[in-house]
Amino acid sequence: MNFNNFTIKAQEAVQEAVNLVQAKGQQAIEPVHLLAGVMKVGENITRFIFQKLGVNEQQVSLVLDRQIDSLPKVSGAEP
Repeated sequence: MNFNNFTIKAQEAVQEAVNLVQAKGQQAIEPVHLLAGVMKVGENITRFIFQKLGVNEQQVSLVLDRQIDSLPKVSGAEP
């Protein structure tokens, strides 16, 4: 998988996921991190999709936050 083949928005979403993992002190990027990154980078698009589906965006964000917070954390120095 070549990261350069991703669209700019997809690259930004992955970078947001990486930033979130680092900020939370977690070990690996999980699907919840990627979804959070997509929601942050593509706020207008995700808001539109959630409205069309009848999904409460704030509720999804709360569930994502809880899931992310429940993931294992690592401590120690970065390599």
